[in-house]
Amino acid sequence: MINFSVFGVSLIMSFIICFFYKKIWNFKFNGIKIPTGFGILLSVFLLVYAVIFELSIFLYISIFILSFIYWIDDIKSLPATVRFFLQFFLGAIISILALESSSIQFGYEYILFVIISGIFNIFLTNIFNFYDGLDLNLSTLIILFALTILFAFSKDKNLVPQAYLIIGFILGFSFFNFKSNNIFFGDAGCFIVGSYCTYIITNSYLLGDFNFLYFASFLALPCFDVFYVVLLRLYMKENLLTRNYHHLYHKSYYYFKNKSYLLNQLINAILIILCHLVIRNGDISDEYSFLISSILVTPIFYFVFRKIIIKEK
Repeated sequence: MINFSVFGVSLIMSFIICFFYKKIWNFKFNGIKIPTGFGILLSVFLLVYAVIFELSIFLYISIFILSFIYWIDDIKSLPATVRFFLQFFLGAIISILALESSSIQFGYEYILFVIISGIFNIFLTNIFNFYDGLDLNLSTLIILFALTILFAFSKDKNLVPQAYLIIGFILGFSFFNFKSNNIFFGDAGCFIVGSYCTYIITNSYLLGDFNFLYFASFLALPCFDVFYVVLLRLYMKENLLTRNYHHLYHKSYYYFKNKSYLLNQLINAILIILCHLVIRNGDISDEYSFLISSILVTPIFYFVFRKIIIKEK
């Protein structure tokens, strides 16, 4: 019952706050600049949840404080070096908190793990950030993320309600994000979601629970897309820090001229699930079966779509 209460409150509050957020933003910028950065409020929702349910709140306070610094990027923009530092710093904090609460004894590997976690958070934050380009595109990815939490961590009494909170928050935002150029989730919101994903993966790994591998079902496509586009832009000698329109959802949008780009993520996830059902057996655990399926399915789907369906040259 608490899960649906959290979902309902999050949905209603997100809808109401998003309405006023747009009004305040348009008043501040005289309607010239498209409202963005609404995702910053997800850190507030998560922090309030942590306080109400008496969780260890240092993680949520860290996300809250650093994301508000990151929010400057949505208003005036921050240098890339500052953004990368904030991403790395929060990833390091996440790993330190996870390591300190773990019973595992670490030596020199401690520092290595912290560095890897920081770099990993840079990667995940930008994966989500790359998808905040078209209406509902990022919303679809984040909802898939939350649904995967519900499936992979169904017995976790803290993660499950927070997944419902995220879904409610995103749906409330999506009412306004459905229309093109109406409002964006923003870099700060992507920073929060990416960091939260880093937290789950890091903590799960240290607990010896490899259910985080199920995340491959929704991360495989954006990860592969980002790697492909980075290589493409290097080949084309483009500045990697500038905006581009080479991603799969861009290609789908310009080819079909509708919201069909949302189907790419869903279709790939469905194909991964079907592949998993075919190849799973007693010798391969379900989570590794999902990982293998993601690796097998995603490149095929990606290149079939780009080179055969939309006939990209």
